[in-house]
Amino acid sequence: MNSQRGFTLIELIIGIVLLGIAVAGLASLVFSQARPSITPLYQLRASELATALMDEILAMSFDENNLTLAANSRCGSSPCTAPNDLGFEVGESRQNYDDVDDFNDFSINGALLVDEPSLSEIYRNFTLTVEVCYVTEPWNNCRTDIVTMYKRITITVNAADQGNVVVTSIRSNL
Repeated sequence: MNSQRGFTLIELIIGIVLLGIAVAGLASLVFSQARPSITPLYQLRASELATALMDEILAMSFDENNLTLAANSRCGSSPCTAPNDLGFEVGESRQNYDDVDDFNDFSINGALLVDEPSLSEIYRNFTLTVEVCYVTEPWNNCRTDIVTMYKRITITVNAADQGNVVVTSIRSNL
């Protein structure tokens, strides 16, 4: 008897179905890991943006009323900005901010975050917001009733749907 070796049509169909199930399982495993693997990259970019803006803010004077760095020009000698008046002055824009509290309620996003047009696509889903407030001690809550020698600067970077990165610093008037 002459027997031929090979697969039947049913065996081929079963093999293809099993192979399809295996590939679908592997694909779902790989794709489910792709999202968490990008999170550190977004967090790094968010951290770099927050640090760059914090450096810019900390380079500013403590208050509008003591813009010089002279030894005796602290806020104690002339009144500092009232807590409810923190923020930029009328007609002021980021290019001419001159003190820390000008950045209160500052918000920027997308292509405006960077000066280089080639980088604008990288940061299009990022939003930075800044809060500046008086505090009596570095990690106390914001004070809206008194002027103190410390301003807390909090920068929150929202990195699309990757969560927030928060950077906080204290600027003192000493």
